[in-house]
Amino acid sequence: MTSNISKIPSSLSHVKYSATEKKKEEIEELQISILKTQGNVDKEMAIVAALSEKSTKLNGFLEVAGVNSTKTLSNRNLVDETIILAENLQSNSKIAFTEMEEAKTKSEVVALEIKALLDKLIFSAELVNKLSNLVVQEKAQNPLISSQLVAMVSTAGTDANNAVALTLVALKSVYTALSTSIASRTSTALQYDQSKDLYTALSGISAIETDAKLVGDTTKTIKSSNGGTNKKLTKSIKKLLYEAYDNAQMEYKILHQTSINITKQLNAAKFKLDKTKVQLTSYEAAISAAKAATLA
Repeated sequence: MTSNISKIPSSLSHVKYSATEKKKEEIEELQISILKTQGNVDKEMAIVAALSEKSTKLNGFLEVAGVNSTKTLSNRNLVDETIILAENLQSNSKIAFTEMEEAKTKSEVVALEIKALLDKLIFSAELVNKLSNLVVQEKAQNPLISSQLVAMVSTAGTDANNAVALTLVALKSVYTALSTSIASRTSTALQYDQSKDLYTALSGISAIETDAKLVGDTTKTIKSSNGGTNKKLTKSIKKLLYEAYDNAQMEYKILHQTSINITKQLNAAKFKLDKTKVQLTSYEAAISAAKAATLA
């Protein structure tokens, strides 16, 4: 009986020692968990910071891309409006050139007609002058010839000469008008050619096709020297601005989608970080409780 009682303190001491060691092991495990979790927190904070920086830069790029997209759209609309104005200018130049060509042709016809009339008048004047000289000579030899006839023939000669002079003045006026018309036609032709060059540079449509369009021949097919269809030039301002708009739209679309993806990644990283922080806080509370229990 005495032997059994003496063994009780020793047994209690052993139990107390085992409990203390177990708590120390729990504390060590918690410390290891805290270190690992703290490392995860640091790593995830770095990920969040990197994604936040990337998201900020992307938003800046996206804003610039949005401005570029708006600007290129404005440029595309502007070139469309300018092409309409250039087409109207070309059409008006074509009309003016055609009218000048018709006026030149008519002036040439009038000049030829006046020249033919002048030749006839000169011929008639020469006949009248010869007749007048003949009558005067006959009058000198034959006083019986009427003086009235001599005066009438003389007057006819004068009138014929005056008619020739007036016709010459008219012919001179026609040639002056024709010279002015030719100069104006040259200027109009230059303006027309320049308007075609401008329209071609803007739209990329060849001058030949444009001429066919202006005369209403919309079914005409323009063939190049190698047998192919020659409707477009290599590059035009319209094509360049349309390509710039398409590229700006594509760039904005790519950046916008990338920004969405980065935002999703950032939100996921923040959620994971918050979850890890909660886990770290839980471990820290557990080790504090374990240490307090050890001291009790």
